[in-house]
Amino acid sequence: METTRKHSLLGKVLRGGAVLAMAAMALPMIPSLSAEAANYELYVGGVQVTDTNKRDILPSDAPGVFSYNASTKTLTVSGDYTYDYGPVIESYI
Repeated sequence: METTRKHSLLGKVLRGGAVLAMAAMALPMIPSLSAEAANYELYVGGVQVTDTNKRDILPSDAPGVFSYNASTKTLTVSGDYTYDYGPVIESYI
């Protein structure tokens, strides 16, 4: 009887581990839970807007000047910025 309990417990542990492993493999496939930042088809000063930089798109060149709200698809410009290498804002949204 004792051997049966050990095997039963071991089986439960192994099944639980298999379920966790499958869940861990499936997690990156779920976009809303993925650790990867979203990229938007919007460029400011040659820099693509992402979830990571959308609050301050050009922090070293123009701190606080450009921000993006993805839910309303609104780019906010709060100051001056000069970019001599092409259009300052490119949008493919």
